[in-house]
Amino acid sequence: MEFKNVSESILDEILMVNFKAPFNLCQIFAKGIEKYKIQGGTIINISSVIDRIGTEEYAAYSCSKAALAQLSRNLAIELGRLFQIRSNTIRPDIIKTGIFENICENNPELAKKFIDRFMGRTGLKRMLVPQDLIGLVLFLSSIDSQMINGVDIAIDGGFSIG
Repeated sequence: MEFKNVSESILDEILMVNFKAPFNLCQIFAKGIEKYKIQGGTIINISSVIDRIGTEEYAAYSCSKAALAQLSRNLAIELGRLFQIRSNTIRPDIIKTGIFENICENNPELAKKFIDRFMGRTGLKRMLVPQDLIGLVLFLSSIDSQMINGVDIAIDGGFSIG
């Protein structure tokens, strides 16, 4: 959606889903670990590869995801110092999900424009599927990543370098 056409209600919805809901969940988590005196753990937020890349028609979405990535960095410091909690962000490209497929069915012209725009920059020339994120999520959740804190990791088939 073009920047000039983003209404207050659409902006509020995008911010609620992509930033406020994860923010609130992280607060609940932090209060729980404080209450039960837990030390150690990890937060993994899912942002988007376009949280740092200027794009047409995605200003509200990309800004909401950039805010989420910044929240992860702030939590890496604050919760890291207090509770040894690590916080990182995964930044995927387009993920082929049921929601995405519904969008494609309902608006094939928009879907084609969207896919062409993003696939044109992706070195591996395929869309992600949810399973592409599993290995990184497991790694970031494991003891093998105990010194990885406050980072953003792209899973994008080369989009962010294209």
